[in-house]
Amino acid sequence: WPARVAAELAAELGVDAHRLQTLMDARLRQHLAERHDVRVQVA
Repeated sequence: WPARVAAELAAELGVDAHRLQTLMDARLRQHLAERHDVRVQVA
């Protein structure tokens, strides 16, 4: 999901798209890892 929306959000916020995507990805993975009922699988 971060890869799909980062460029659009970055343009709206006036920030670097790659940095935003990297941060969003890290936070999303952290959020999912904290949930005990969700498994995160990285291909």
